[in-house]
Amino acid sequence: MKYKNIIRWFFMIICFLSTVSSVFAQADFHYRTRLLEPFVEMPFYNVSENTSFYTSFVLDELEKDSLIENIVRDDTAQNRRYRVDIDDNNSVHMKFFIFSSIEDAEIHVLEYLSTSNVYPKHESQISANHNIGNNVWYGWNEKIVIFIRNNVEVRIVDNYSESDNNSVRIAKLVDSFLLQKKTVSGSELVPVPKINSVTTVSSKVIGNSMQYKLNVEADDPLGQNLYYNIFGWSSENPFGNGVVTVSSGEQLDKTRIWILNEDHFVSTVEHF
Repeated sequence: MKYKNIIRWFFMIICFLSTVSSVFAQADFHYRTRLLEPFVEMPFYNVSENTSFYTSFVLDELEKDSLIENIVRDDTAQNRRYRVDIDDNNSVHMKFFIFSSIEDAEIHVLEYLSTSNVYPKHESQISANHNIGNNVWYGWNEKIVIFIRNNVEVRIVDNYSESDNNSVRIAKLVDSFLLQKKTVSGSELVPVPKINSVTTVSSKVIGNSMQYKLNVEADDPLGQNLYYNIFGWSSENPFGNGVVTVSSGEQLDKTRIWILNEDHFVSTVEHF
């Protein structure tokens, strides 16, 4: 009996420690629900509330690095990106966005993950450990890397390089420069566009869809042109204050609008 009790207590302690370990492991994550079917929970590592903010990106640092041969801006209303050339046979496309909050960065990534047809996975879900960002996702055999460092989101896509690891190499390089870059403690110091108002101009049924026209009033502290996006769509009229059209198969409870300037500083607001 004595030995049976010892064994029983031993297994009880093991179960207790396992439960505690599980609780602490779960505490390292929070989850956001995918915006389109399947509505699965997507993990994000928790980030400290005392995290500081970047007020610029690291393009200058990248251009001076010996690994980079050239950086070319390929910026249109629908496709704000850079081509990063490593050599004649290896290059990647890079996008970056600078937000005034970590939550905005995470929601922006969530929208991308919800619509991507390559289903990028969080590093906690696969056997990748490249120590990139606060949160990082990989897709297409690591030819796609999306990561968040503080209030900056970076997306890197390798479509045609001969090497297999260029996206990871460039992502690690970008992140290493971000880690060295000066930050500020207040989000109000990040020069994102200022959203003054959003109003519904009209709403009507067209076929099987509801169509809304929204008037967005915003100013840019840097005096730059503004781009307007909604979930899964890019504005055809990206400059200045204008009317944004939203179509949905049902009446909307809310829609999220993203506003960004030419330097990729981003603000967001929910309307309805």
